[in-house]
Amino acid sequence: MSAPLCVTYIGLRYEVSDPEMEALELRTDPRLHAARRAGLTWYWATLPGDPPRAFLLVGRSVAMVGPEHAETESCSRENLEDLFADTRLKLAAAGLHGSPLLYIQWVSDD
Repeated sequence: MSAPLCVTYIGLRYEVSDPEMEALELRTDPRLHAARRAGLTWYWATLPGDPPRAFLLVGRSVAMVGPEHAETESCSRENLEDLFADTRLKLAAAGLHGSPLLYIQWVSDD
């Protein structure tokens, strides 16, 4: 069990189906390899619920805030603009379609 975490990411967010979970766990999901080749990062987690849901973020991490991470983070407007522009180019290079958004995701320790 891990500690709760607030993940802030610029990029794309995918809802992950049960068959896709195994590929994420084995690190064989093609989106992970495309992201790495393009110089992007990724983060995935399972959210509690009935049934549990999983998500995948592909892009650039802006902040990770929680007991096992930083207590606070900041990012200037200029830095965010640069991150958006760079992420948009790298997503296109990776063949991942969509316009990057800023995602703020709470991941509980349930």
